[in-house]
Amino acid sequence: MVFCICGIFAIWQTTYSFTMREFINILLRFVPPYKRYLVMSVVFNILSAVLNIFSFATLVPILQILFETGDAGRVTTLMPWDCAVRFQRFLHH
Repeated sequence: MVFCICGIFAIWQTTYSFTMREFINILLRFVPPYKRYLVMSVVFNILSAVLNIFSFATLVPILQILFETGDAGRVTTLMPWDCAVRFQRFLHH
């Protein structure tokens, strides 16, 4: 199977030997109808990259709290649980 694919590629390469400049020129013929989408695609890809950076930045404090590293400190404090007092309040209300 590999030899078959390599053979087809070799035949295609000798039959259609384009340079990169010719390939780009052929592609540029098809760009004008999609120019608006191309610009929007570039803008949204850049926006996505920026937002991904901020999403990773928001994970840092959560991981510091989770693994107790750095200056995270304690987020919660334990409340004393007096079962008898709370049960009496529950019964009287």
